[in-house]
Amino acid sequence: MVVRSRKRAREAEAAASSSRTDLDVDTLAQEETILLKSGYPQPERMVRYFADGTFTDATLLLGGRSFRVHRVVLAAVSDYLNARLAGDWADRTGPLEVLTDIPGDVASAVLDAVYKGECTITAALLPAVLQAAHYLQILPLLNAAALSVEERLLPANCMGAWRTAERYGLQMLEAAALKVALANFRVVLTTDEFLMMPHNFVLALLSSDRLDEPEE
Repeated sequence: MVVRSRKRAREAEAAASSSRTDLDVDTLAQEETILLKSGYPQPERMVRYFADGTFTDATLLLGGRSFRVHRVVLAAVSDYLNARLAGDWADRTGPLEVLTDIPGDVASAVLDAVYKGECTITAALLPAVLQAAHYLQILPLLNAAALSVEERLLPANCMGAWRTAERYGLQMLEAAALKVALANFRVVLTTDEFLMMPHNFVLALLSSDRLDEPEE
């Protein structure tokens, strides 16, 4: 039903509006190569169709770059794009423009994940991929990026990761970031991230009986 689809599209836009990350990219080994396994790949022939532009039926403007894509693939993988394609953009023929502020390399990585079920990025792009996956509501990519962030948690970035995880509803990353913050509280106190945290996060740390508990 079109009315319901438009409602889903509005809900998706509202969720997307809060899609930013507080993870400090400077705390990551920026040139490190990361493979994100992000769900089931499309059939090999469909991947080739995407690469060749065969049987495509839409133009997606993502990260300032233009991609010829297949609507059914995008709709099947992304809740946000499903809502847009079935809602306000259902009868349009022009380009569908989203996330204009992400790097072009992130846009390519997102579409690799959509079609191939995986993408390779540098660690420097990890926060932007996390943001894009949340915005577009691509759950397998979001979870893969969150796991990658969890594996790179440090006292210098755990507070930003905690705040991002809370905003995105990533409970496992949130718990892991909190654990690192508690175990390294004296170091965390000296970081710029700590000074910028909302009061509720600071209170959660101060009220915990696990401050400076050594990590296993």
